[in-house]
Amino acid sequence: MVEFSAHMTGDDVVSAEHMPPLIKIESDNKKDKPEKLSDTKPLNMIIKEAEMSRIKLLLQKYGVSVEGKKKAAAELGISLATLYNKLKQDSEG
Repeated sequence: MVEFSAHMTGDDVVSAEHMPPLIKIESDNKKDKPEKLSDTKPLNMIIKEAEMSRIKLLLQKYGVSVEGKKKAAAELGISLATLYNKLKQDSEG
């Protein structure tokens, strides 16, 4: 897209108006909501949230019985003990 835009400008500079509408919309949305450094989370927190989201999804799928947790742990590629540890850590805060 950028290469196409560069050819279409007839100039040495490619700006937002030379881009397809979808890119313009995405660019406009970012202007409305600038990312602040204070809004970012540490990578370990992002990973932990993603793990818990997946665990909860699988527990909904298989149930919270021991058998359901075994299936969830197997799908996650972790032991049942690790699953219990992650659930305990999440409930503690």
